[in-house]
Amino acid sequence: MNKHGEFIYLYNKSHKYVCNFFVIFLKKDKDLKKRVAVVASKKIGNAIDRNKAKRRMREILRLSKEFILPGTSIILVARKPIINSNFQMLLDTFHKLLYKFYTYEDSKQNS
Repeated sequence: MNKHGEFIYLYNKSHKYVCNFFVIFLKKDKDLKKRVAVVASKKIGNAIDRNKAKRRMREILRLSKEFILPGTSIILVARKPIINSNFQMLLDTFHKLLYKFYTYEDSKQNS
């Protein structure tokens, strides 16, 4: 994702899940593309901290490729604790939130 309009659309129309490490915006679309974006604002810290946060989030997405279903749009917004946290804890938290989202989507389709 790289268009401002896509970000605004996802911020407004997606499901938002908040944890200590990041805020995740998830939306399931009819197209089969997987779209992802990572965001680290200046609230995180200086450029070194922002880059570290973005690297960690990109690695989480890379390791979770097989868990992300086609047609899912994801925006990960970093929060300050992501910089010094245990990476396995970050990965587990992301997987739990992803599972929660897909469970919600399945229940919405079945009802």
